[in-house]
Parts: sequence; C-alpha cells; structure tokens
Amino acid sequence: MKLPLKVKATLMIVMISLLIGIAGIIVYSQGINRIITEEYETRSVDISSALAEILDADQVKTLRDNVCSIYETEEKIILSDQWGTPEFEEYISHYSAIESSEAFRSLREQLRQVQDVIKVDCLYIIWFDVPRKQYVYLVDGAHEDACPPGCVDPLFTEDPSYLANMDEGCPPNVTHTEEYGYLMTTAMPVRTADGEIVGFATVDLSMNEIVEREHNIIMMMLIVFGIVTVLICLIGIFVVDRAMVRHINKLSETAEQYSAHDLNFSKISIRTGDEIEKLANSMKRMEQDIKDYYNNLLQTRNDLEEAREHAETFKREANIDPLTNIRNKRAYDLAVAELEEDSNPYAIVVFDLNELKAINDQYGHEKGNIAIQNAAKLICDVFQHSPVFRIGGDEFVAILTKRDYENRESLIEQFREEVRKAGESSDLKPWEKPIAACGYAVYDEQRDNSAASVFKRADKNMYKNKRMLKSK
Repeated sequence: MKLPLKVKATLMIVMISLLIGIAGIIVYSQGINRIITEEYETRSVDISSALAEILDADQVKTLRDNVCSIYETEEKIILSDQWGTPEFEEYISHYSAIESSEAFRSLREQLRQVQDVIKVDCLYIIWFDVPRKQYVYLVDGAHEDACPPGCVDPLFTEDPSYLANMDEGCPPNVTHTEEYGYLMTTAMPVRTADGEIVGFATVDLSMNEIVEREHNIIMMMLIVFGIVTVLICLIGIFVVDRAMVRHINKLSETAEQYSAHDLNFSKISIRTGDEIEKLANSMKRMEQDIKDYYNNLLQTRNDLEEAREHAETFKREANIDPLTNIRNKRAYDLAVAELEEDSNPYAIVVFDLNELKAINDQYGHEKGNIAIQNAAKLICDVFQHSPVFRIGGDEFVAILTKRDYENRESLIEQFREEVRKAGESSDLKPWEKPIAACGYAVYDEQRDNSAASVFKRADKNMYKNKRMLKSK
C-alpha cells in the first residue's frame, strides 16, 4: 500500500516518539523506585536497630514472658483480621491485665517518645512464633488504634527463610494492603546483657505519599508525551519542510538525552510561533517538574540522615551517666561481656565514696552530687587510659588493661595519695574532698570463671580499704 510522504513521515515520527517516551518512562520509574526502596530500607534498619539498643531488655523479657505464658496456653488463636468480632474480643481479653503492668507502660512510653522525636507513626515490639509462622504483639507504641498485647498477625512476607536464623531479625520488606497501603517493615532483635534475644523492635514506615507522588509524576509524563505525540502527528501531516525536520530533530535528541537522565530542554530556544514552540515549552515545564521532584528526593535523603543521627544520639545517651558524664551501668555490662570474650589480662578496680550520706544529710543532695562528680573526676584523672563507669549512687568501677594494667600498683597508690591529700586539706569543703575507698583484683584463670568473680574480690578489697580509712 502506497502512502503519501507526509503520512510516512508522520508515522515514523510517531513511532520514534512513542519508543523514546516509553523507554524514558521505564528507565525513570525503575531508577526512582530503586532509590526510594533503598532509602526506606536504610532508614527502617537504622531506626529499628537504634530502638533495639535503647529499649530496656529486662523489661522486654518480663513482658514477653507474661504475654507468652498466656499465648502458649490458648487453645485457639484468633488473628487480628477478625478484629472487632466477639471471638477476637474474648480472646484478647485474656491479656488485659498485662496493660497495667509496669513493664508494658514503661516500654509503651519509650516507643512513643521515640516516635515523637523521629516522626514515625508505628513502632512496636513483637515475638515470633516460628512453628506457626506468625508473630505476637508485646506492646504497640501507636497513639491511636494500637494493637493490644497478645494480638497475632501472620508474617510480613511470604518468604519465611529468615526464621531459620533470627539473630539478624526480619530484613526490610515492603507490603501492600488495602488498609495500610505501602509499608516498609523491619524487625531487629532486642538482646539482654548476656546476648539472649527477648523480643524484636519493629518499625513500619509508610511509603504511600512517596509512591503516590511517583505515580503522579509518571502519569504527568504519560500525558506530556501523549500531547507531544499528537502535536508531532499534526506537524508531520501539514509540514515536511526543512525547518520542521530541524526542530523535531532537536526535540528528539533532547528526549534521547532525557532517557539517560541528562535533562537539557531548558537549553532549547525555538521561536516558530506554532505547535513546535508549544511542544518545546511543555517539555521545559516537564523538565522543571522533574527537577522539583528530584529536589524533593534530596530533601527526603536529608531527613533520613537526620533520623540516623537521632538514632546515634539515642544510642550514645543510653550508655552515659547524666550526672558525671562517664559511662553508666549499662555500658559496664556491655564492657564486661566483651571482656569475657577477650583473652588479654585485666584488672577491676572498685571505688566507693566515704561519708556521702553525711554530706547529703548535713549539706543537701546538691552538695552530695558535687562530691560524686569530684570523685568521678579524680578517678578519670588517675586512670586516664581506662574506661570508668558509675554503676551505683556512689560506686564506680574502672577496668584496667594494657598500660594501666601494667602500672596498676602505682596508679592505685597515686589515687590513694590524692585521697589522703584531699582529706588533710583545710582549704576544701567536705563535699569538695573526693574521699573514696578503692580495692582491686586481677583476673586469675585458676580462680575466676567470670568477670563477676573478679569484681567480687575487688569489692571485698575495697571494703577493707574503706574500714582502714574510717579508722584513721
């Protein structure tokens, strides 16, 4: 069938336009989808990991034991998809007493505080029932429509392979439901000081807004390319001269560059006064819309980075004593766990303030706090190369390794000499004198089976020193 040159040219232009448009949309949508998914995966892992670090693992263990003691005796488990039915209400009422427990209320408050800081709608703690391939809610931090303890849901994903090794938790997974839309879900294990997994800190990140924006941009691109195609058809039917071909070639080359994410429509200057100029302006507007969208993505990346920094701050603050700014009891437990896995020699020094109660009673707790701070400063000044921990009201511990371990005798003597000088000084107020007893013990593999054994001997030696100081 013979066709006029104008029709052939028009058909060729239409085919090229469609191919370029489809290729550009496919490349764009796949690239944007990959960026969004990776960003949300990173954010969900960071948030759930940080949450698992700052939660009180002992409280999580208590709550898990309370919930599971009821869950494991239930003859029939009612899943949450029957929410609101009499059967579900009857089943969930068996757990109602748990909501008044101290562990539940404390953990729910922790979850809500974190949610408010990082602006996440859904943080919760769960426990996996591996044989049944489902999980049980321990506590939900949602302010509204929170899932009660004992509520049961099926797994996040149809691939349960991660259940074979729960040490890494549940990896990031995207789900899509009619009720919640698109969600990125990640669960990380909460561990006690001895490494036992007692629950899983879980985060749901809603992707609805970003997915809707992505769909809108793609739809806009489809409309723009549809308009482009129609305009090119009209131009091809009525105009086949050199000027028309030259302008269309410019647009086609720019569109091809666009498929490689190199947007240059704004550099084109066409002043024909017809549909081609309108087409060029439409592409320039499309280019600006796409640049705006990429700027929004950059803002999202910055927000994710800020959330990651918040998570790091939570993690640091969880291990620092606010009064003295040294490591706290939780940090000491973690250090002991690492110490027992290391074969290097070490010693533990235990310190305890003298006359703290008398200072508090006579001068007030504010002066007592100053006494605690002065004692912490002296310990850190003497044992400069060792971690120092405040593990109680007026009780401190230093773990000596390497240089300080080799020089432990001279350091202990230096500390006691500083205490003696402070005690004899007439220029210092009672609360300014860092008078503290100390005792230490060296790890002996023949005598000690754990760091706790070394601590016990060091504590005993500290009390000997304490009695000696009081007798003077």
